[in-house]
Amino acid sequence: ILLDPEHRIRYANRATLEFLKKEEREVLGRTCHEVFHHSPVPCYEREGREKEECGLLIALEGKEYSSVHYHRINEKNRYFHIRYIPFKEKKGNVPFIIEMVREITETYKLNEEKRILDQFKDLLQDTYTLEELFERLSLLAKRALKAQGCAIFLYDPKKRTLRLANHRYVNPSIVSHIEEIGLDECVTSYAIESGKPFVAETLKEMPESRLKPLLKQAGIGQIISIPIKLGNTVTGVYNITYKEERYYDKEDTRFFSLLMEIINRVYQRINHTNEIKKHGRRLNRLFDVVKALNQSTELNEKFERICDAVKEILNSEIAGIFLYDHDKSHLTLQALSGIGLD
Repeated sequence: ILLDPEHRIRYANRATLEFLKKEEREVLGRTCHEVFHHSPVPCYEREGREKEECGLLIALEGKEYSSVHYHRINEKNRYFHIRYIPFKEKKGNVPFIIEMVREITETYKLNEEKRILDQFKDLLQDTYTLEELFERLSLLAKRALKAQGCAIFLYDPKKRTLRLANHRYVNPSIVSHIEEIGLDECVTSYAIESGKPFVAETLKEMPESRLKPLLKQAGIGQIISIPIKLGNTVTGVYNITYKEERYYDKEDTRFFSLLMEIINRVYQRINHTNEIKKHGRRLNRLFDVVKALNQSTELNEKFERICDAVKEILNSEIAGIFLYDHDKSHLTLQALSGIGLD
Protein backbone atom coordinates (compact mmCIF):
# COMPACT_ATOMS: atom_id res chain seq x y z
CA ILE A 1 0.00 0.00 0.00
CA LEU A 2 0.97 3.64 -0.44
CA LEU A 3 0.46 5.97 2.55
CA ASP A 4 0.66 9.72 2.96
CA PRO A 5 2.00 11.50 6.09
CA GLU A 6 -1.55 11.62 7.55
CA HIS A 7 -1.69 7.79 7.51
CA ARG A 8 -4.21 7.82 4.64
CA ILE A 9 -4.12 5.03 2.06
CA ARG A 10 -3.46 6.38 -1.45
CA TYR A 11 -3.00 3.03 -3.21
CA ALA A 12 -3.70 -0.62 -2.38
CA ASN A 13 -2.84 -3.56 -4.63
CA ARG A 14 -5.14 -6.47 -5.38
CA ALA A 15 -3.62 -8.73 -2.68
CA THR A 16 -4.39 -6.09 -0.05
CA LEU A 17 -7.99 -5.72 -1.19
CA GLU A 18 -8.46 -9.49 -1.21
CA PHE A 19 -7.01 -9.76 2.29
CA LEU A 20 -9.34 -7.02 3.53
CA LYS A 21 -12.26 -8.36 1.48
CA LYS A 22 -13.03 -4.81 0.40
CA GLU A 23 -13.45 -2.81 -2.76
CA GLU A 24 -10.92 -0.12 -3.66
CA ARG A 25 -13.42 2.66 -2.98
CA GLU A 26 -13.85 1.35 0.59
CA VAL A 27 -10.13 1.70 1.29
CA LEU A 28 -8.64 4.70 -0.53
CA GLY A 29 -8.59 7.92 1.46
CA ARG A 30 -9.07 6.18 4.81
CA THR A 31 -6.34 5.83 7.46
CA CYS A 32 -4.40 2.57 7.79
CA HIS A 33 -5.33 2.16 11.47
CA GLU A 34 -8.98 2.62 10.61
CA VAL A 35 -8.92 0.06 7.80
CA PHE A 36 -6.61 -2.58 9.33
CA HIS A 37 -7.27 -2.20 13.07
CA HIS A 38 -10.78 -0.67 13.08
CA SER A 39 -9.34 1.93 15.41
CA PRO A 40 -9.90 5.71 15.40
CA VAL A 41 -6.33 6.27 16.65
CA PRO A 42 -2.91 5.13 15.33
CA CYS A 43 -1.24 1.99 16.72
CA TYR A 44 1.15 3.99 18.92
CA GLU A 45 -1.77 5.70 20.72
CA ARG A 46 -3.64 2.51 21.60
CA GLU A 47 -3.73 0.76 24.97
CA GLY A 48 -2.44 -2.60 26.19
CA ARG A 49 -1.23 -5.25 23.80
CA GLU A 50 -2.70 -3.34 20.86
CA LYS A 51 -0.17 -0.52 21.35
CA GLU A 52 2.69 -0.86 18.87
CA GLU A 53 5.59 1.16 17.57
CA CYS A 54 4.63 2.69 14.22
CA GLY A 55 7.27 2.42 11.50
CA LEU A 56 5.44 5.07 9.51
CA LEU A 57 6.77 7.78 11.85
CA ILE A 58 10.34 6.59 11.34
CA ALA A 59 9.88 6.33 7.57
CA LEU A 60 8.62 9.94 7.47
CA GLU A 61 12.07 10.91 8.74
CA GLY A 62 13.51 9.36 5.57
CA LYS A 63 14.62 6.03 7.07
CA GLU A 64 13.59 2.53 6.07
CA TYR A 65 12.12 0.50 8.91
CA SER A 66 10.88 -3.06 9.53
CA SER A 67 8.76 -4.41 12.39
CA VAL A 68 6.34 -7.16 13.39
CA HIS A 69 2.70 -6.17 13.89
CA TYR A 70 0.06 -8.05 15.82
CA HIS A 71 -3.54 -8.22 14.56
CA ARG A 72 -6.63 -9.87 16.02
CA ILE A 73 -8.57 -11.23 13.04
CA ASN A 74 -11.64 -13.48 13.33
CA GLU A 75 -10.80 -14.20 16.99
CA LYS A 76 -7.28 -15.36 16.03
CA ASN A 77 -3.88 -13.85 16.79
CA ARG A 78 -2.00 -13.14 13.57
CA TYR A 79 1.43 -11.59 13.01
CA PHE A 80 2.80 -9.65 10.04
CA HIS A 81 6.25 -8.49 9.02
CA ILE A 82 5.92 -4.92 7.78
CA ARG A 83 8.57 -2.98 5.85
CA TYR A 84 8.28 0.81 5.48
CA ILE A 85 10.13 2.43 2.56
CA PRO A 86 10.11 6.27 2.34
CA PHE A 87 9.48 7.84 -1.10
CA LYS A 88 11.82 10.83 -0.92
CA GLU A 89 11.84 13.93 -3.09
CA LYS A 90 15.04 15.76 -4.05
CA LYS A 91 14.55 18.30 -1.27
CA GLY A 92 14.30 15.49 1.26
CA ASN A 93 10.56 15.68 1.75
CA VAL A 94 8.68 12.39 2.16
CA PRO A 95 5.23 12.75 0.56
CA PHE A 96 4.53 8.99 0.51
CA ILE A 97 5.50 5.77 2.28
CA ILE A 98 5.48 2.34 0.65
CA GLU A 99 4.29 -0.30 3.11
CA MET A 100 5.02 -3.94 2.27
CA VAL A 101 3.34 -6.64 4.38
CA ARG A 102 3.96 -10.38 4.69
CA GLU A 103 2.16 -12.71 7.11
CA ILE A 104 4.53 -14.64 9.41
CA THR A 105 2.07 -15.99 12.02
CA GLU A 106 3.31 -19.59 12.10
CA THR A 107 7.00 -18.69 12.08
CA TYR A 108 6.52 -15.97 14.68
CA LYS A 109 4.56 -18.20 17.05
CA LEU A 110 7.08 -21.03 16.75
CA ASN A 111 9.95 -18.64 17.53
CA GLU A 112 8.06 -17.15 20.48
CA GLU A 113 7.23 -20.56 21.86
CA LYS A 114 10.86 -21.67 21.55
CA ARG A 115 12.00 -18.49 23.30
CA ILE A 116 9.59 -19.08 26.18
CA LEU A 117 10.44 -22.78 26.55
CA ASP A 118 14.17 -21.96 26.56
CA GLN A 119 13.64 -19.34 29.28
CA PHE A 120 11.82 -21.88 31.46
CA LYS A 121 14.55 -24.48 30.92
CA ASP A 122 17.34 -22.02 31.74
CA LEU A 123 15.79 -20.59 34.91
CA LEU A 124 14.50 -23.87 36.33
CA GLN A 125 17.52 -26.12 35.66
CA ASP A 126 19.31 -25.30 38.94
CA THR A 127 16.20 -25.27 41.15
CA TYR A 128 16.42 -27.56 44.19
CA THR A 129 13.46 -26.80 46.47
CA LEU A 130 9.71 -26.56 45.89
CA GLU A 131 9.63 -23.06 47.37
CA GLU A 132 12.29 -21.94 44.90
CA LEU A 133 10.48 -23.68 42.03
CA PHE A 134 7.20 -21.91 42.78
CA GLU A 135 8.96 -18.55 43.08
CA ARG A 136 10.68 -18.99 39.72
CA LEU A 137 7.48 -20.14 38.03
CA SER A 138 5.77 -16.97 39.25
CA LEU A 139 8.63 -14.87 37.91
CA LEU A 140 8.54 -16.67 34.53
CA ALA A 141 4.80 -16.11 34.22
CA LYS A 142 5.49 -12.37 34.21
CA ARG A 143 8.83 -12.33 32.41
CA ALA A 144 8.44 -15.03 29.73
CA LEU A 145 4.68 -15.44 29.32
CA LYS A 146 3.94 -11.72 29.89
CA ALA A 147 1.01 -12.65 32.13
CA GLN A 148 -0.87 -10.22 34.32
CA GLY A 149 -0.84 -12.60 37.27
CA CYS A 150 0.08 -16.08 38.48
CA ALA A 151 -1.15 -18.36 41.26
CA ILE A 152 0.14 -21.81 42.23
CA PHE A 153 -2.17 -24.21 44.07
CA LEU A 154 -1.64 -27.59 45.73
CA TYR A 155 -4.46 -30.09 45.28
CA ASP A 156 -6.07 -32.19 48.03
CA PRO A 157 -7.92 -35.04 46.24
CA LYS A 158 -9.70 -36.17 49.44
CA LYS A 159 -11.27 -32.77 50.09
CA ARG A 160 -11.34 -31.84 46.38
CA THR A 161 -9.89 -28.45 47.30
CA LEU A 162 -7.02 -26.26 46.15
CA ARG A 163 -4.72 -24.52 48.62
CA LEU A 164 -2.83 -21.42 47.52
CA ALA A 165 0.92 -22.16 47.66
CA ASN A 166 2.34 -19.04 45.98
CA HIS A 167 0.64 -15.69 45.38
CA ARG A 168 3.50 -13.32 44.61
CA TYR A 169 1.72 -12.05 41.48
CA VAL A 170 -1.90 -12.44 42.56
CA ASN A 171 -4.08 -9.33 42.70
CA PRO A 172 -4.11 -8.42 46.45
CA SER A 173 -7.87 -7.84 46.32
CA ILE A 174 -8.56 -11.55 45.75
CA VAL A 175 -5.82 -13.32 47.75
CA SER A 176 -7.99 -13.89 50.84
CA HIS A 177 -10.78 -15.29 48.65
CA ILE A 178 -8.62 -17.93 46.96
CA GLU A 179 -6.48 -19.21 49.84
CA GLU A 180 -8.63 -22.32 49.65
CA ILE A 181 -11.12 -22.99 46.87
CA GLY A 182 -13.34 -25.88 45.90
CA LEU A 183 -12.56 -27.77 42.73
CA ASP A 184 -15.98 -26.94 41.31
CA GLU A 185 -15.44 -23.19 41.72
CA CYS A 186 -13.04 -22.58 38.84
CA VAL A 187 -11.85 -23.75 35.41
CA THR A 188 -8.82 -25.35 37.06
CA SER A 189 -10.99 -28.43 37.59
CA TYR A 190 -10.72 -29.25 33.87
CA ALA A 191 -6.92 -29.33 34.05
CA ILE A 192 -6.85 -31.39 37.25
CA GLU A 193 -9.40 -33.97 36.10
CA SER A 194 -7.87 -34.40 32.63
CA GLY A 195 -4.22 -34.05 33.61
CA LYS A 196 -3.76 -31.72 30.62
CA PRO A 197 -3.39 -27.92 30.29
CA PHE A 198 -6.67 -26.06 29.92
CA VAL A 199 -6.96 -22.72 28.12
CA ALA A 200 -10.06 -20.79 29.18
CA GLU A 201 -10.24 -18.14 26.47
CA THR A 202 -12.72 -16.01 28.46
CA LEU A 203 -14.32 -16.01 31.91
CA LYS A 204 -17.51 -17.26 30.26
CA GLU A 205 -15.97 -20.71 30.63
CA MET A 206 -15.82 -20.25 34.42
CA PRO A 207 -18.49 -22.11 36.41
CA GLU A 208 -20.99 -19.88 38.18
CA SER A 209 -19.49 -19.48 41.65
CA ARG A 210 -18.47 -16.85 44.21
CA LEU A 211 -15.14 -16.47 42.38
CA LYS A 212 -16.44 -15.40 38.96
CA PRO A 213 -17.53 -11.83 39.89
CA LEU A 214 -14.37 -11.39 42.00
CA LEU A 215 -12.14 -12.29 39.06
CA LYS A 216 -14.04 -9.92 36.77
CA GLN A 217 -13.70 -7.14 39.31
CA ALA A 218 -9.96 -7.84 39.54
CA GLY A 219 -9.68 -7.28 35.76
CA ILE A 220 -8.96 -10.88 34.78
CA GLY A 221 -10.09 -11.82 31.28
CA GLN A 222 -8.44 -15.21 30.76
CA ILE A 223 -7.09 -18.11 32.84
CA ILE A 224 -4.69 -20.84 31.71
CA SER A 225 -4.27 -23.85 34.02
CA ILE A 226 -1.24 -26.15 33.77
CA PRO A 227 -1.28 -29.33 35.93
CA ILE A 228 1.63 -30.01 38.26
CA LYS A 229 2.12 -33.78 38.37
CA LEU A 230 4.04 -36.56 40.09
CA GLY A 231 3.98 -39.32 37.51
CA ASN A 232 0.37 -39.45 36.38
CA THR A 233 -1.00 -37.98 39.61
CA VAL A 234 -1.98 -34.29 39.64
CA THR A 235 -0.77 -32.68 42.87
CA GLY A 236 -1.24 -29.02 41.98
CA VAL A 237 -1.82 -26.46 39.26
CA TYR A 238 0.04 -23.49 37.78
CA ASN A 239 -2.52 -20.80 36.92
CA ILE A 240 -1.67 -17.90 34.60
CA THR A 241 -4.01 -14.95 34.08
CA TYR A 242 -4.34 -12.16 31.50
CA LYS A 243 -6.37 -8.96 31.40
CA GLU A 244 -7.28 -9.57 27.79
CA GLU A 245 -9.58 -12.27 26.61
CA ARG A 246 -8.06 -14.84 24.22
CA TYR A 247 -4.45 -13.70 24.68
CA TYR A 248 -3.91 -17.40 24.02
CA ASP A 249 -6.51 -19.67 22.45
CA LYS A 250 -7.24 -23.38 22.60
CA GLU A 251 -4.96 -24.04 19.63
CA ASP A 252 -2.08 -23.14 21.96
CA THR A 253 -2.77 -26.17 24.20
CA ARG A 254 0.03 -28.07 22.43
CA PHE A 255 2.53 -25.39 23.46
CA PHE A 256 1.35 -25.47 27.10
CA SER A 257 1.69 -29.26 27.07
CA LEU A 258 5.38 -28.83 26.21
CA LEU A 259 5.68 -26.25 28.98
CA MET A 260 4.00 -28.66 31.42
CA GLU A 261 6.60 -31.34 30.60
CA ILE A 262 9.48 -28.97 31.43
CA ILE A 263 7.88 -27.89 34.72
CA ASN A 264 7.00 -31.42 35.81
CA ARG A 265 10.44 -32.82 35.05
CA VAL A 266 11.89 -30.31 37.51
CA TYR A 267 9.05 -30.87 40.02
CA GLN A 268 9.57 -34.64 39.96
CA ARG A 269 13.34 -34.29 40.26
CA ILE A 270 12.94 -32.13 43.37
CA ASN A 271 10.44 -34.54 44.95
CA HIS A 272 12.65 -37.54 44.14
CA THR A 273 15.65 -35.80 45.73
CA ASN A 274 13.60 -34.96 48.83
CA GLU A 275 12.52 -38.60 49.15
CA ILE A 276 16.13 -39.78 48.95
CA LYS A 277 17.13 -37.29 51.67
CA LYS A 278 14.20 -38.40 53.83
CA HIS A 279 15.14 -42.07 53.50
CA GLY A 280 18.73 -41.17 54.29
CA ARG A 281 17.68 -39.42 57.50
CA ARG A 282 15.55 -42.44 58.46
CA LEU A 283 18.44 -44.84 57.90
CA ASN A 284 20.80 -42.67 59.96
CA ARG A 285 18.23 -42.57 62.75
CA LEU A 286 17.81 -46.34 62.55
CA PHE A 287 21.57 -46.89 62.83
CA ASP A 288 21.61 -44.61 65.90
CA VAL A 289 18.81 -46.65 67.49
CA VAL A 290 20.56 -49.97 66.83
CA LYS A 291 23.74 -48.57 68.33
CA ALA A 292 21.85 -47.31 71.40
CA LEU A 293 20.03 -50.64 71.84
CA ASN A 294 23.33 -52.51 71.83
CA GLN A 295 24.60 -50.24 74.57
CA SER A 296 21.44 -50.55 76.70
CA THR A 297 20.98 -53.39 79.23
CA GLU A 298 17.48 -52.64 80.51
CA LEU A 299 14.62 -54.18 78.47
CA ASN A 300 12.17 -51.34 79.28
CA GLU A 301 14.73 -48.78 78.18
CA LYS A 302 15.15 -50.62 74.88
CA PHE A 303 11.38 -50.67 74.35
CA GLU A 304 11.17 -46.92 74.99
CA ARG A 305 13.98 -46.21 72.55
CA ILE A 306 12.27 -48.36 69.90
CA CYS A 307 8.93 -46.54 70.36
CA ASP A 308 10.55 -43.12 70.12
CA ALA A 309 12.50 -44.10 67.02
CA VAL A 310 9.51 -45.71 65.25
CA LYS A 311 7.36 -42.63 65.91
CA GLU A 312 10.04 -40.38 64.48
CA ILE A 313 11.04 -42.53 61.48
CA LEU A 314 7.49 -43.39 60.38
CA ASN A 315 6.14 -39.96 61.31
CA SER A 316 3.40 -41.53 63.45
CA GLU A 317 1.56 -39.89 66.33
CA ILE A 318 1.73 -42.87 68.69
CA ALA A 319 3.97 -45.94 68.91
CA GLY A 320 3.59 -48.76 71.43
CA ILE A 321 4.94 -52.20 72.26
CA PHE A 322 2.78 -55.01 73.67
CA LEU A 323 3.92 -58.46 74.80
CA TYR A 324 1.85 -61.66 75.08
CA ASP A 325 1.60 -63.51 78.37
CA HIS A 326 2.69 -67.14 78.61
CA ASP A 327 -0.45 -68.68 77.11
CA LYS A 328 -0.80 -65.90 74.52
CA SER A 329 -4.27 -65.01 75.70
CA HIS A 330 -3.52 -61.42 76.70
CA LEU A 331 -1.32 -58.54 75.58
CA THR A 332 0.44 -56.35 78.11
CA LEU A 333 1.61 -52.82 77.30
CA GLN A 334 5.36 -52.46 77.78
CA ALA A 335 6.15 -49.01 76.31
CA LEU A 336 4.25 -46.13 74.73
CA SER A 337 5.31 -42.91 73.05
CA GLY A 338 3.26 -40.09 71.50
CA ILE A 339 0.29 -37.80 72.01
CA GLY A 340 -2.96 -38.55 73.85
CA LEU A 341 -1.38 -41.15 76.12
CA ASP A 342 -4.26 -40.87 78.57
